[in-house]
Amino acid sequence: MSWLNTIPYLVGLAAFLFLPGVVILRASGVRGLGVAAFALPVTASVMGVFAVLLPFVGAAWNPVSFLICAAITAVLALLTRFVIALINTDISRPHSFETVDSPVVDRLRRFRWGVDAPVSLIYLAAVALPAFAIFYRYAHGFGNVERISQTFDNIYHLNAIRRIMDTGSGSSLTLGNLTAESAGFYPAAWHDMVAQTALLLHVSIPAAVNMTNIVIACLVWPLSLLFLITRITGPRLLPIVLTAALAPAFPAFPYLMVEFGVLYPNHLAIAILPAVIGAVLQILGMTQADTPTFWPGLVALVGSLPGMLLAHPSTLMALIAFVMPVMVTKLWWMYIDRRRSPADRRRFWAFLGLFVAYAVIGLICWVVLRPAASSSTWPPFQSPAQATGEVLAGTPMGLPGGTLMFILTTTGVLFLVLTRRQRWVVGMFLMGAWLYVTSTSYPFGDVRTFFTGIWYNDSNRLAALLPVVSAPVVVLGGEFLIRWVTKRVMQSETYARLAATKAPWLNQRLIVSAVLAMLLVGAGALQVQSGAMTAEQAKLNGRYYSGKESLLLSPDERALLDRLPEHVAEGDVVVGSPWTGASLVYAISDRQTLRPHIYGAVSPDAQYALEHWEEAPYNTAACSAVKNTRAFYALDFGPLEVHHGWHPIPGLSYLEGAAGVELVDQQGAAKLYKMTGCK
Repeated sequence: MSWLNTIPYLVGLAAFLFLPGVVILRASGVRGLGVAAFALPVTASVMGVFAVLLPFVGAAWNPVSFLICAAITAVLALLTRFVIALINTDISRPHSFETVDSPVVDRLRRFRWGVDAPVSLIYLAAVALPAFAIFYRYAHGFGNVERISQTFDNIYHLNAIRRIMDTGSGSSLTLGNLTAESAGFYPAAWHDMVAQTALLLHVSIPAAVNMTNIVIACLVWPLSLLFLITRITGPRLLPIVLTAALAPAFPAFPYLMVEFGVLYPNHLAIAILPAVIGAVLQILGMTQADTPTFWPGLVALVGSLPGMLLAHPSTLMALIAFVMPVMVTKLWWMYIDRRRSPADRRRFWAFLGLFVAYAVIGLICWVVLRPAASSSTWPPFQSPAQATGEVLAGTPMGLPGGTLMFILTTTGVLFLVLTRRQRWVVGMFLMGAWLYVTSTSYPFGDVRTFFTGIWYNDSNRLAALLPVVSAPVVVLGGEFLIRWVTKRVMQSETYARLAATKAPWLNQRLIVSAVLAMLLVGAGALQVQSGAMTAEQAKLNGRYYSGKESLLLSPDERALLDRLPEHVAEGDVVVGSPWTGASLVYAISDRQTLRPHIYGAVSPDAQYALEHWEEAPYNTAACSAVKNTRAFYALDFGPLEVHHGWHPIPGLSYLEGAAGVELVDQQGAAKLYKMTGCK
């Protein structure tokens, strides 16, 4: 399938993932930009939560049951809204995230290019432009919609999706390591979403993965970032345009999460994170809105937080960290205002209680919701000064260049600090910088593990969080520079002489056109990032490259897996090394394998069959294990493993020419064998 042919699929998929959230949010009385920004996050919440609940009532997880669950959620949201309206009549009206009577929005609504351009069209353009840029990079990086990432974690992700499709259960409580013997918690919201995609569109799992990730990166990320920025700046034109230019220009996100790992669940969770932070700002009254918007902020937060949590819990920890400077600032402001009136004093004490609860619960989550310290083995690799430079330049993990981003970031920090405007934005930025610098440059120890052990001390995961908190600083820095340059131009003698001539071409439209032209040039420069984006694109291309030397699955191996169902009946099981592409027989060929994941326990019969499969013709115990597990087939994909390691499977070491073992299919060096000597 070509990328051009995927467009109808992508449009349908976007509608399937966005419309349920739109209906639920509108039923809750929300309108404006927040409906678009939170539509897919709310859908993710419905998917993640109901996937956990449905097994308890014996219902299968599929597109039909999902749509029913979404409809139930919409009805409950509508009923909740009306019940609350009995107490507070103000809730009965729809509430917009935008200030419809604001002079700023009115100027946007009547921003003239010869015709009236509604604010919705400006937002649409601000999403469409980065969506196109991100789509181009993803499509170029994937190479083909059917290709897979040739990485370690992808074995689990692809097989987990197949397990959800096979069992009809997408519960995060039981997905675990994909076997009955190792069932346990694993955040499954992303896997649930891709499983629904594959079932709905009737496409392969690799294609469903790539298309779902494209929708997340091209639509969710720009909308989420746009929502956060407009909470901080208000709906001003320059920040909106700058956000459109910046959304595809950070190499650390979204590209890094589909290149490294691969960390697909983090890809979804981090894409949602900016909007969730924006909802918190809305609830706390820390936005530039002119009218109260507590209710839509609360709805958005409650509706999207479960989806983000069930996509990947570590992003909740990032939310706790990034919101802390906002909470401290709010507390300080209320402390200063407490003497104005008894009501202000009561509000201060109430918020102080909320702040203490937030800090205590946040600390408990920070300590408890983390992997074992033994898993946090990623080492530091640079000095604090180098790490700090990477943060400022927007080029983490050793990427080159970043001069333009460095200028914008430092300008934004200085502007916010020196003008004393929204310093909590700098606080969020410093929090993200601290986590990244700690993971990349601090030596192993309790301090490093306490702060970054939640992310396995893995610098890549923390690098991907940086754009969330650096984007507001960069946007504000870029806006200040543009306004400063424009002011200097308009104060120049040349402009004064031209203005005196009353030249017909010297008007606001020309000035705005020139500014936007400069922004487009700047967007192009940001895309290049002096080599940073080029380097990240090359890494992405390499991860999805499919050739004879591919670490996980070569073209010959993929071809054999594609036609494997012709030889292996449904219900029969295929044995193979989980360290090679043979493990993907479950995801790609839809045939069970004894070990669908590198880790995790298996039954005694399965373990014995793995260790003695080729002995079945003359070993009674091995033959019994093969028959009990129905493991009548084996794949030999050679010794090349996904991590260049050496993990031989004893029962599959000498298949060629073994008595009672028949070669039934071969593609290049990839071979499929059948056990004929055990009946």
